[in-house]
Parts: sequence; structure tokens; C-alpha cells
Amino acid sequence: MANTSGEAGRLLRERMAELTHTEAKDWFLTAKARQGIQVVFATARKAAARTEVATQLFTCVTAIDPILAANLTPRYVDVDEQTLSIDPLLLEVGEHTCAVVLQHTFGVVDQASSQALQRAAHASGALLVEDSAHCVGRMARGAAGKPLADVSVHSFGVEKMLPGTYFGGAVWLNPAMADQSLAQSLRMAFAELPAMPKRMERATRSYLNQVRILTRLPQGASRALRAKWERRGTFEPAVSEEERRGTSNHEPSLPSEWVCNQALAALKGLGANEQNRRACTQTYASALEVDAPEGLFVPKAAFGAADQPLLRFPVFAQDERHAKALARAVEAMGHYMPDWPRPLLVPGVLDPVPYGLAEGTANWPVSERLAAGAASLPTDVDPDRIPAIVQAVRDALRE
Repeated sequence: MANTSGEAGRLLRERMAELTHTEAKDWFLTAKARQGIQVVFATARKAAARTEVATQLFTCVTAIDPILAANLTPRYVDVDEQTLSIDPLLLEVGEHTCAVVLQHTFGVVDQASSQALQRAAHASGALLVEDSAHCVGRMARGAAGKPLADVSVHSFGVEKMLPGTYFGGAVWLNPAMADQSLAQSLRMAFAELPAMPKRMERATRSYLNQVRILTRLPQGASRALRAKWERRGTFEPAVSEEERRGTSNHEPSLPSEWVCNQALAALKGLGANEQNRRACTQTYASALEVDAPEGLFVPKAAFGAADQPLLRFPVFAQDERHAKALARAVEAMGHYMPDWPRPLLVPGVLDPVPYGLAEGTANWPVSERLAAGAASLPTDVDPDRIPAIVQAVRDALRE
């Protein structure tokens, strides 16, 4: 069942199928990856009486908003510090669970924990929804090499794997999904998506130039101009104010052909991109597995992913102060260091009530601790620079 967006959309679905050894007919496109998740949850909510989604707080707010938009309740499960995804030992899946979210944080695909989450989800009749936003074109797979998830969501958005792309998402629907009635409903829902609104289409085209202007202005002037553009609908932020309040600034739609062409162009360089990131990941792992500096925690899955092209290499300082000192040291070398994912539900919610967090986040201590110390290291640099980056990390932690 075709999802349109013209010839560019057709080619993009074919390219995603090639990357994942799947079929193009099972791929569907959306203006943003988060919209794809919303379509999945909204359709699943209509199909069954189940009302909850098991997910994690160690993520972006836009990974939770689709749950709320579908009139479902997020049930947060603490993460395993070694994998940065839901801890299977803490996961409780029951008759109310609609789906379990498997997030490959920083692009770390941990097969063992992924398989454990699939078993738990399927034992209760829940969907396994794979968040591959950090690793476009990669999926968790079982022993036979087949994808584990019922639904796999990939992003072409801001600060993801593809340089120069800021919008667009792709959703894979497993043709072997146990609930074939739901599978058909999902295909229909994606096939019926409307075209991207004209105002949003214009905003996607002007986004990069607008960001360049905003970054060159003084902070106060930049905030004022951004707010003005947002009110007019001429600027499409990575995360809108509405999304930080538990709502959405757009209904799901198709990407424009221009967005599809941007993704296609970037995907042509994915092989070289991944090769470089894999080399960086291996160099970090070699340097830190044997001789990690005191006060620095590196998840075991990051070492286990040394052959994977990670979006960033995850390390964690003992507290926020040390994490920020580490980030400043690496930034002084000319490398971008985002706070992600600090605070929990990046960039932070403006109203905790819709998210079920009126009482705070103390019930998820591992997520809290990891978020405070997060200092993910760049993998889009020359691998020869990694030893110097690691030395800067060591020096910063001694201060």
C-alpha cells in the first residue's frame, strides 16, 4: 500500500528497504519521525482497549508526546545503566500495555536486551515499537537475522545520523506482525496521511538559514526573533513550546518531495559516514575499556558496540558539574557537545502534569543519575582526534 510524496518518496522507501534488507512496501514516510510514532499509537489505541505504553524517561520529550496525543498513558520504566534502554528486569507488561518502546540510545543496538524486551512484549500481546532515531537504517534482530520489532521508526531529523537533514521520518511495519488486523489498520492510516501543510513546507526549506541567523545574534535578540517566527508559523523548531507542554504543533503528514530528496542525498554518504563513526567508536572503546579515568562510567553496551557506528559515544561523569567541565574541555577543542539527555525528557517539560511527573522523577534513580552525568562524545570527527579528546576528558575530570 503506497505512501506517496512523489518519485522522491518512492525512491526513499526503496533506499530504506535496501539498507535494512526488507521490502519497500513495508516502509511509510512522515514529515517527522515523531509523527510516525503518533500514527502507530493512535491506530493501536483505536484497535484495542489497552491504554498504556511502557517507555523510558531517558529520552527526548518528543518521544513521549505521541503517547499523549494518542490518549495513552506513558508507564516509565527505569533504564539499565549498561544498555541505556528499558531494563527488562524492571519491565512489567500486563493486559493494559499497548506497546513497549525499545530505544537504541546513541545508536547502541544491544541484541540481548532487545530480544528480552521483545519476549516480554509479545508474551502479553503488546507491540514492540523500536525507536531507531539514533541509528537510521539499523534494527535489532533475532538469532535468525530477522527484525525483532513490530514497528521500527527511523529519523532524518536534527542532530541525527544524517548530516544536512532536519526533517522527515520513515516507519517500517513488520509484515509478520501477530495482529494482522492491526497491521492492516496501520497500513491504511499511513496510506491516508495528507500532504505536508504548505506553511510547514516553506518552514522546512528556510530552517537552515534561519538557524544561521539565530546563532549569530545575541542571546536575547535570538530568543525574541525565534519566538516571533514561531508565532507566525514561519519557523519549525526542533522541539516546539507546545511539545514541551504535552501537545503537538502539527497533525501527522507526509514529508514534502524536497524533504525526501534531502534525505536521499544524505543517504548516499551513509556508508562513509558510518565507517568514520565506527572507527571513532572503536578508538574510544579501546582507549577507555582498559584505562577509564576515575569518575567516568562507560556502559558495557558501548564497549560491546565497538563495531557499530554510534551517533555519539556515551560516557557519564559522577555529577552534572563534572559532566559540564568535561563538555567544556571537549568544546574548547572545537567539537560540539550537547547536554543530551539532560534534563530527562530533553529539553525539559514546561508542565509535568500531562507527563505523569507531578511528583518528580525520583522513582527512576538510574535515569536521574545518568542524565545528570551525561557527556556524550562526538563520533563525527577525524578518528585521529580521539586520543586528544580522551586526554581532554581525563584532564577535565582531575579538576
